[in-house]
Amino acid sequence: MAGRTRPDSLDVLNTSTHQAAATELLEPSQSSKRASKLLSMKRLTIALPDELAERIREAGGANISAWAGKRLKNALLQEEAVAVARYEREHTDRSWDRERASAA
Repeated sequence: MAGRTRPDSLDVLNTSTHQAAATELLEPSQSSKRASKLLSMKRLTIALPDELAERIREAGGANISAWAGKRLKNALLQEEAVAVARYEREHTDRSWDRERASAA
């Protein structure tokens, strides 16, 4: 690895695991839509430091695409949940709670 000047490149959706990754990301109830989902998947190439890329390869095992897809999907869902909770906290009218409690 001596002489490397850029981070390692990790193929998130590589050709050999494309179908397996798509299959694992789909819900079982969506099996009829599987073919169209496979055709709509995109190939992403990301640059990572060598140490991080190696850790991802070890964690992802034989199917890095499915592993990365699940984690990225969960991260996006978590970010959305935090944003929704923040919005509800800032924009919810709690006065009806006080009115209901005082009427009881």
